[in-house]
Amino acid sequence: MTRKFFLPALFLTVLICPVASAQTVDALIKKNMDAHGGARRLKAIKSTKATGKIQMQGINAPVTIITKRPNLARVEISLQIGPYVEAYDGRTAWRINPLEGSHDPETINGEEARDILETADMEGPLVDYRRKGHKMELLGREKVEGVDAYKLKLTLKSGEVKHIFINTRTHLEVKQVTKRLDHGVEIEVEVYYGDYKSVGGIIIAHSYEARVEGQTVQLTAIEKVEINSRIDDDIFKMPIKAEAQGR
Repeated sequence: MTRKFFLPALFLTVLICPVASAQTVDALIKKNMDAHGGARRLKAIKSTKATGKIQMQGINAPVTIITKRPNLARVEISLQIGPYVEAYDGRTAWRINPLEGSHDPETINGEEARDILETADMEGPLVDYRRKGHKMELLGREKVEGVDAYKLKLTLKSGEVKHIFINTRTHLEVKQVTKRLDHGVEIEVEVYYGDYKSVGGIIIAHSYEARVEGQTVQLTAIEKVEINSRIDDDIFKMPIKAEAQGR
């Protein structure tokens, strides 16, 4: 594995929408919404700011994850050689990656931008999923780490497939499975969600563990979450490169 960060998104409202025609699925979605704090509280969220620590391949660093409606996101990892940043300002996805020897911002697209765009979608892809051209199926139940879970298959308009696993008892997410390209090689990434805590009546996962081929490749531990704090839109905008400023 190369040093590719799987950007954690606050798993708040990934299932806030009426889905499928089967009553069993509709009931599951309603229970998931209630488990996270209820529709009224969830829809009142305008911004989130989470701070914590991220561990990956010898890196142990502070991380800050900021999202703001309608579709803004910034993830910053404070490395010793300089901050690693990925952000989206609603139009442009960009990155600063000192791990590749550069401290200049650069635009990113396609596969490279996928994680930050997903982070920017505060409500997740299932909200208005039919209007967005997505499809969703309930595939049944599976055991996840010894826990009974409902298995949902989400097929995005792009063709990307996600499998989301919902605890049958708590109705909170326990795992999501997606595929990613790592330097041209397709890998399957499993993200496990845990350490759920209440923040202002909203139930949020504070632990994210990414695994590839059964091996842990990244751990994210959230220490603090702020909801609806004042966030300046400018932090999401790509800064001007140093050489351009000097012209």
